[in-house]
Amino acid sequence: MGDRDLREQREAVVRRHMEAENVHDFDAVIDTFAHPRYELIASGGVHGEAAVRCERVYFDSATILRQLTGAP
Repeated sequence: MGDRDLREQREAVVRRHMEAENVHDFDAVIDTFAHPRYELIASGGVHGEAAVRCERVYFDSATILRQLTGAP
């Protein structure tokens, strides 16, 4: 498989994944992973498919506010 073919294949997987995320079709999301899991490098923790299905995105809203407004 050439570099271009590999890139197109990867892009297709990412598109399928994002489309499934957008419509909350989590079975389809999971199907885009060969081995659904989270590997946390800092702690060495590995969490399987159940954790991927309970995914929560945490972020610091103050950081976003600073980026958008220049606030300290």
